[in-house]
Amino acid sequence: MISDDELTRRLSAESRRGEQQPLPSGMVALLVSEARSEAAAASWRRRACAAVAGAAVIGGGVFAAPAVAETIRHFIAQTEIVFGGSEVIEDSEFVDTSASDLGEYLESIYPAQLQLAPGQTKKGLIEQVRAAHSAEPGVTQRVGLIRSFEHAAYVGWIEEWLTAHDACDKTRMAAAAKVISDAATWPAFVQTDGGGITYIMARFGKEISAEDVQAAQELAQIEGASGWDGVDRSNRPDSYYETFLNDYEASK
Repeated sequence: MISDDELTRRLSAESRRGEQQPLPSGMVALLVSEARSEAAAASWRRRACAAVAGAAVIGGGVFAAPAVAETIRHFIAQTEIVFGGSEVIEDSEFVDTSASDLGEYLESIYPAQLQLAPGQTKKGLIEQVRAAHSAEPGVTQRVGLIRSFEHAAYVGWIEEWLTAHDACDKTRMAAAAKVISDAATWPAFVQTDGGGITYIMARFGKEISAEDVQAAQELAQIEGASGWDGVDRSNRPDSYYETFLNDYEASK
């Protein structure tokens, strides 16, 4: 956490800003790089979110405007970046994931209502998210970090369902399936849904609630969950994902 003197210095410097200034080319490159690296990630859900961020940066006319006076920054990880007076996703500040106090910042934004799978802990998820973002440092929005918490918990519940299935424990399977279905309504997933993501999540949840192990295995492969049986289902034209995506496109 930064000192009162440092906070005062930053607020004073902010108040002296005049006109909007173009973002340094290095910062733009950093944001583009982050979007592209996320676009290459294994999860289709993360790819969709990264594409939105990438388009906002690459599209041109990117400026850093004075941060709103109400925003008080307590962590080095908090940046002063906004785009054209607003965030890429509105009201979600940008965060420097290379900052030394990223772990403390993550603890401050941890979603208390998040349902953790058996074996998961708040401390463990904070460290998991910190390590993942520190490994490929860049600038991301607060909502993206909260989405990382949601995703970690989501994967944990997929793993719990598969473990329960192997143990023929229908009570645990039903409990896990309910959370997997409910995850499609979790705030950060919904806020970062560029189109069809939560629809597909909900469809997978429905199949898993019906004890469809093939759907659970395909979802485990997509999300990189342990318990995946190693069978590649991603290139099948009749895969659940392709079916759900086609249904979503047809419904629009």
